[in-house]
Amino acid sequence: MSEAHGLGNQWDAVAEELTSIPLILERNRYATALKVLLGLDENARILEVGCGAGRILRTLEALGYRNVVGLEISQSRLNYVQQQGQTSAGLICSDHVPFADASFDAVVSAAVIEHVVDPRAWLGELARVVRPGGIISITSDSYMWKWLKRLGMYKTIQPLDEAIWPGKLKRWAHESGLEVSAYGGFTNVPDQEYYFLKQLKRWASLRRRYYLWRGIRGRQHKPVPAYEYLQEVPGITQALEDQPLDSRRHFWSAIFSYENYFYFRKPARDQSLTTPTSAAGRAAGRAAGRSEKKYRAAA
Repeated sequence: MSEAHGLGNQWDAVAEELTSIPLILERNRYATALKVLLGLDENARILEVGCGAGRILRTLEALGYRNVVGLEISQSRLNYVQQQGQTSAGLICSDHVPFADASFDAVVSAAVIEHVVDPRAWLGELARVVRPGGIISITSDSYMWKWLKRLGMYKTIQPLDEAIWPGKLKRWAHESGLEVSAYGGFTNVPDQEYYFLKQLKRWASLRRRYYLWRGIRGRQHKPVPAYEYLQEVPGITQALEDQPLDSRRHFWSAIFSYENYFYFRKPARDQSLTTPTSAAGRAAGRAAGRSEKKYRAAA
């Protein structure tokens, strides 16, 4: 069994738990990833890499985009998307990016790059399949989660979770021939603001350390009301209206916010990026087409 195939099985094992995450905790993530795509023509061909439960796919179609493809490593998550029956997007299960060069006008990926085996090569593949002048939109966990994990204050359910330093991600993008349009940080809900400082304060609490030393169980927090139920597409489209499209570059907010975003553009003026599709790229495109037809027939 290959490493990638084994990782796919591990993602299958946590698919149900990931699908059950409340929309309120993720809608700003989706809105931030989608915001930069809204200027595209409705006929634009869009690829979502790591489409998960299909929330972005369904929102894109609700916004009028029809040429949408979802790529996912977990077969269980793709089965869920099919069972919902609310999208006509092409669905492909693969542990790599099996598309021809310059196949898409835009690529979007929300909270995926920190969960892949080789994020540098993965970003290079996204750059390969987007056309010159195209857009790549990525959101990911901020780097503070790496520090919290090392301090024992954060545990993940994902098989692989390694937050990436913003400067490193920018360097990889430049190596792949991409320009950085904007990047920065954001939170999903107000409670997540200053999360790192709140956790450090809790971790350093003398009362907490005394209770741990004496084996005393501290006072339990009062239960908080469950987050209100949100319908999927209206919830995300409302967040799109509320979420500003920030074209600035915020290095420190990309580290200390709950999550960060990166908007890249593939420059059209670079002749090296407009060469004819390679033989390997053409073969990948044919393979992707066969996989997409299979999923459309099964739907």
